[in-house]
Amino acid sequence: MISAGIVLYNPDTEFLKQSLKALLPQVDNVCLIDNASENKSEIYQVINSFNLDSIKLIVNNENAGIAYALNQILTYSNLIQADWLLTLDQDSLVQDLLIKKYKFFLSSHSDERIGLVNCYPLIGTPRNEQLLIEKENDVMLPTSGSFINVPLVFGKVSFDSKMFIDCVDYDFNLSIRSYGYKIYLAPFYGFHHQVGTVSPTLSFMGKKLITFQKYSSSRIYYQARNSVYMMRKWRNSYFVRHFLERMLMYFIFHPSCIKSYGKSAINGLVDSTKISINYSNQNKPQN
Repeated sequence: MISAGIVLYNPDTEFLKQSLKALLPQVDNVCLIDNASENKSEIYQVINSFNLDSIKLIVNNENAGIAYALNQILTYSNLIQADWLLTLDQDSLVQDLLIKKYKFFLSSHSDERIGLVNCYPLIGTPRNEQLLIEKENDVMLPTSGSFINVPLVFGKVSFDSKMFIDCVDYDFNLSIRSYGYKIYLAPFYGFHHQVGTVSPTLSFMGKKLITFQKYSSSRIYYQARNSVYMMRKWRNSYFVRHFLERMLMYFIFHPSCIKSYGKSAINGLVDSTKISINYSNQNKPQN
């Protein structure tokens, strides 16, 4: 059985309808988690328009974060005895035959204990698919598009609810690897993914060289907080270095962000030292 899950927070309901139309023919059921959206009535209308028992909606009274909601999806998938779970962002749209492509890929790795496989997203102008390469144990794969081996990981691997949002997917991937399970990036395009608002800031001869995705101040806060949290939990400084490098680029090429981003980043870095680490999804907890 193949399950799919999407976490919703004030979604574009027209896009949600389009996403479900593309997804439902490929999976046995879809679990939607509404994280206290303000447009619940519109979400209900979209779901009711399909009139299918294969769509499960779980409504949270408050937004407890994407990690908490993803754990709800994983738990529901285990409850209905799903073999594999496809997780998607609310702004992602699967391509035809995605699940068949995943099954074909997995059939060529049937002797391996694979915890998760993802594929390349279609963003902007894609490269020739023949140039895409297979990658093994890349822990930087996103939640959207992830195809998770439910029986293998459930009860051991989980999403860290303390993180709320940002780096949640990387933590989950590291958790899978801590149990010795493999992660693969399959060499094909599988879904369209919308990125947030970007602002071109540097160009040469009319060609855009650097673009920055615009984030809210709250997202910058969680990126800062969770980068240190990840360093403390996994004893890996990559996430902090990556965050600081990105902030430096913002401040150099997008100075209007300095005040709002700087304050949020400082608050996140300060608060990161106050959070106790959740080691429950690690195979070998670090004291």
